Amino acid sequence: MMKFYCNTCRKEFDAQGRKEEFISPVYGPCSHYVADCPDCGRESSEYRAPKASRPEQAQEVPSCGMGGCCCGM
Repeated sequence: MMKFYCNTCRKEFDAQGRKEEFISPVYGPCSHYVADCPDCGRESSEYRAPKASRPEQAQEVPSCGMGGCCCGM
């Protein structure tokens, strides 16, 4: 069993799924798994956890030479 996510119902569900193969113009031969939503019957894609958002760029600590003090800068 695999996890799937229905964009219409906004629901996660477990199902056997079926493999669909396709040709990507960028990557060439590819495949992914799909399953029919148990509530609405629409084809749903495999569930993917949201990616962690990138933290704001860390503030860079000024380098003041070999362990020197940066006071008064």
